Amino acid sequence: MRELRVALMGIVHESNTFVAEKTGLGHFRTGHWYFGDDVTLHYRDAFHEVGGMIEAMDEAGIRLLPVMYAEATPGGTVSSEAFEALCTAMFEALKPLLPVDGCLVVPHGAGVCASFPDMDGEWLSRLRALVGPGVPIIGTLDPHANVSDRMVAATDALVAYRTNPHVDQRQVGLEAGRILAATLQGRVRPLQRHFRLPFAISIEQQRTDREPCLGLLEALSASAGPRILSSSLILGFPYADVQEMGSSLIVVSDGDQDAAQELLQSVAALATSRLAAFDGEKKGISDWIGGLGHMTGPVLMLDMGDNVGGGSPGDSTHLLDHLDDAGVKGAFICIHDPAAVAAAAEHGSDGYFPLSFGRDPVTGHVRVRMVRKIFSGDGAFTEDKPRHGGQMRFDMGAIAIVGTEQGQTVMLTTLRTAPFSLRQLTAFGLDPTRFTCIVAKGVNAPIAAYRDVCPAIWQVDTPGVTQADMTRFDFRHRRKPLFPFEMPMTAAAKVVAERGLVRLASLDYYTEGPALDASGNIYFTTLTCGGIMRLTPGGLLSEWARTNCPNGQIILPDGDHLVCDSRSGRVKRISPDGRAVTDASSTGADASRLLVPNDLVMDPNGYLYFTDSVRHVGYICCVGPDGRQWHVAEGLDYPNGIALSADGGWLYVAESHRNRILRFRLRSPGVAEGGYEVFADLPSNPNGDPVGNLPDGIAFNSAGQLAVAHYGMQRVQLLSPEGILLGSYDSGMPCTSNVFFTDDHTLLVTGGYGEPGPGALFLMRLPRG
Repeated sequence: MRELRVALMGIVHESNTFVAEKTGLGHFRTGHWYFGDDVTLHYRDAFHEVGGMIEAMDEAGIRLLPVMYAEATPGGTVSSEAFEALCTAMFEALKPLLPVDGCLVVPHGAGVCASFPDMDGEWLSRLRALVGPGVPIIGTLDPHANVSDRMVAATDALVAYRTNPHVDQRQVGLEAGRILAATLQGRVRPLQRHFRLPFAISIEQQRTDREPCLGLLEALSASAGPRILSSSLILGFPYADVQEMGSSLIVVSDGDQDAAQELLQSVAALATSRLAAFDGEKKGISDWIGGLGHMTGPVLMLDMGDNVGGGSPGDSTHLLDHLDDAGVKGAFICIHDPAAVAAAAEHGSDGYFPLSFGRDPVTGHVRVRMVRKIFSGDGAFTEDKPRHGGQMRFDMGAIAIVGTEQGQTVMLTTLRTAPFSLRQLTAFGLDPTRFTCIVAKGVNAPIAAYRDVCPAIWQVDTPGVTQADMTRFDFRHRRKPLFPFEMPMTAAAKVVAERGLVRLASLDYYTEGPALDASGNIYFTTLTCGGIMRLTPGGLLSEWARTNCPNGQIILPDGDHLVCDSRSGRVKRISPDGRAVTDASSTGADASRLLVPNDLVMDPNGYLYFTDSVRHVGYICCVGPDGRQWHVAEGLDYPNGIALSADGGWLYVAESHRNRILRFRLRSPGVAEGGYEVFADLPSNPNGDPVGNLPDGIAFNSAGQLAVAHYGMQRVQLLSPEGILLGSYDSGMPCTSNVFFTDDHTLLVTGGYGEPGPGALFLMRLPRG
């Protein structure tokens, strides 16, 4: 029998496109970089998928030809020069071995190159072109992959790890190797199918030994029939701005397309029905720190915003600063700072000395701390247990361990190292059980190493290039719609009842002017972007019309829209198709006094009221059915949102710069009886910033309750018909701008995270009672 020959190769990188520094060839050389027999030497006994692949070929009696394995610590996009050098090295090493009967491949699945956003799809496609269409290519994926069509088309089967933390890599490598062996021996005919799910799982929800991922993995396993060779849940990597970003499923069958499709559809339906669970609650350090005094044993405090395994720099002092400020002692933290390592090495172990290290990820500020040196020297260590990543050898470069005057222990490293092993502490004489808390710069991966010594595990939402809320990143290339960035209204109605707040859309620009038409289409404005957007019930977002600077809008019974255009100083009437734009405000003498039309409302008799938002001397204007325009009120300090009572007898206005709601009794349409009444003074932002106390849009429900979008407060305030504050609800956006009731308890909420952006549209469910 002819000897079967299989080539093995891999290029592994998890690329965070929001990290400025590129990943170069040097990062791979100081990571894991092996050729030929060195691949076998380093991985035969490792808990890595390469070790499993070696085992599979040994048991099948197939000759393995190790070509190259290159892996760099997660970081920024791989430079084009580095990628081409890696491909050249790999394929030059492969060519003398050709022809081969099969290939075992180890892509990560979330690699991004400056010239090839689908980096893994690119090198796998080059491999396919080199070996030809008849040679089976089978490999493994990290479940943090963003799987592309090219990856699937270039391979016969891809099998993802089923655990996160990743502790089953060797088993999955063994599985992939056995599928290839069975394929070469003619026992199976792998057929691969890929299905993109309509969501991206939030990073802190990606732990596989608990819900929501556990249920999907169990469904994949339970529903797999005898013709299914493997099934994989792809969690996705949310820090790569590529079209493929998001979660998906891969099923490999033994030539049975119907079985694969049936499994995909059933699990996809289950996943979609649990949509809300995939976007977890984000809790910052202020939500956690008060509980430290009640804990027994060290707390594993996961610094999600500085997740080294997700590409972060590993130098954030955000949690250390908060622990110091709160007077907490006995914490351990690892900081990547080569300069601080070198500076500490110059000092002896006697007494304290000033040392600056790390940085605040928001301000860039660096604190100088008084420290004493505990250790300095070489930072290499080994791990002998299955841990996330499957590696056994680690190198932090030169390190220094210092104790601070505040009572903390800090390990400073020269090479950025993910916290995947408890040996990172114990190999250097540190007893992890003696600490109050251990700060690990990760999300789920460190749990495998630290859960045996840390009875409590806290996932802390911190700032940084791996912060937990993926919707805060400026994506340009991802697919749409994609939860949690967008959610179709057809799904949002159920989810908002469970969660209270659901994001319907994310935009580059701050938003205002929500309105709903009879067909369930949502319209809202983007001000300085000039667009009026339409979101269909199915979640499709498009630009419906344009004006100079659209703000508040209403939809009339005939389907026309009236829109305040702040820049042109006019109220615009737009036809139902979004094409014809005319003036609805007067062009007469009063028009010269119209400056910044902001929000508007119309009574049943056709009288249009709108605010002219000017500091100190703002107006409320009215345009009658005959087109005549006049002032209802003058001298207001930035009148903003406007609404009418159900009986039309009262006109309500948010006076932004006095943080209050006014109301005017209407003697007749467009005519106020006397001055205003203060309907409600609103809560003040505790930060004392005047910009944090600006009531903006307002809206009534049928019960006479008034919802107030409180710009700067990140709140929607709900007032009773008597002006009493009934509740204050987090809107998800610091710059909350407008509200619109879809029913008595549900609101569309517009706004954003700054002006001119980014912005968003939320659906909010108010509590009953």
